[in-house]
Amino acid sequence: MKPVTTILARSVASPFYRQHAGFFLFLFFILFGIYPNIYQVEQVHYGIILGILTKASNFLLFVSIWFLYALRVYTFFHNCIGKNDYLFLQNLNAIAPKQRFYYLLQLVLTLYAPALVYGLAVMIVGLYEKHFLSASLAVLVLISFTLLVTQAFLFSLQKNRASFFDLNKWIPKINFPKNLFAFLMRYIFREQFLAMAGLKLVSFCCLYFFISTDPESYKDRILWLIFITSMIGHSIIIYKNQHFMETKMAFYRNMPIRLFKTILVLFAVYLIILIPEFWALKGVAMEHQAFKDYFIMAATAPCMLLLMHVMLYTEDYQMEDYLKMLFGIWTVYFFFGLSNFRWLLPIISLVAAFIIFYTTYYKYEKNMEVEGIE
Repeated sequence: MKPVTTILARSVASPFYRQHAGFFLFLFFILFGIYPNIYQVEQVHYGIILGILTKASNFLLFVSIWFLYALRVYTFFHNCIGKNDYLFLQNLNAIAPKQRFYYLLQLVLTLYAPALVYGLAVMIVGLYEKHFLSASLAVLVLISFTLLVTQAFLFSLQKNRASFFDLNKWIPKINFPKNLFAFLMRYIFREQFLAMAGLKLVSFCCLYFFISTDPESYKDRILWLIFITSMIGHSIIIYKNQHFMETKMAFYRNMPIRLFKTILVLFAVYLIILIPEFWALKGVAMEHQAFKDYFIMAATAPCMLLLMHVMLYTEDYQMEDYLKMLFGIWTVYFFFGLSNFRWLLPIISLVAAFIIFYTTYYKYEKNMEVEGIE
């Protein structure tokens, strides 16, 4: 029944990697693209893997990352079978249990491949350095997550879209006031929790651990490159926020609310979600006594995210086109940040954001025929 594997790959695996292409490119660039040669890449990752094998805190951190990724794999599959276009997946229940488990296991291995590949590297280094216990634990964790996600897939299919793990049950319900700020914060932390948690873990680790564990990495160019790339990594969060505002909160446009208040709320939202990055930059600044760099980056970050948000009002972008536009923004910020006028970036970004927002907000029209983002 080879066609079953092909159908699952084309209907689930391919959309998964297409939807998360931006995140994987961001992660690949941070982990491999910022180093000048393959030798330095090897040295850095060898040190990271040794840290995983020898320090309990690093091991738990990477287990947390693998767990969040496994949870994201499951929620993607669960959202798929909740759509009418994926009702054909229910036909898997007609297959014998062992075969059904085998096909879903193949699917999980495909979706979980990035974590498994890095886990394989951890195992090889662990065996080479004779850290047998740590290497065995890493392999055991990955095998457990793989089997757990496969079992969760089976549960969702057999229970007709019932959730094996309802994340919202674990997120405390807070009675926010009914305003734009509250709606956006609730949407981010309830509907985008996994994406937010994964992004913050990667962003914090890239900004702090890479710099603090390798003092040679602390150079203006490298630090600024990591910082700008981490900000661009927020693109999926920003894109979904704007999509939420223009679809689920379309009524907001007709309310007698000043544009200044709206853009101020957006700035406040991005200021809050950047707290982990501020904390990481503070640690870098204190360790290397580079407080000027800290203040410039801390001021640039929310202004840059605000600009990335308001740029979505210049045209009804699809995600692919939005990422192309962001590459241009990344290029401008990177090269401008290498100049002596880096301190002007927050001011220029904020002024540009206000001008673009005031001139495009009421002209913008969302194409409601386009299917929403899940």
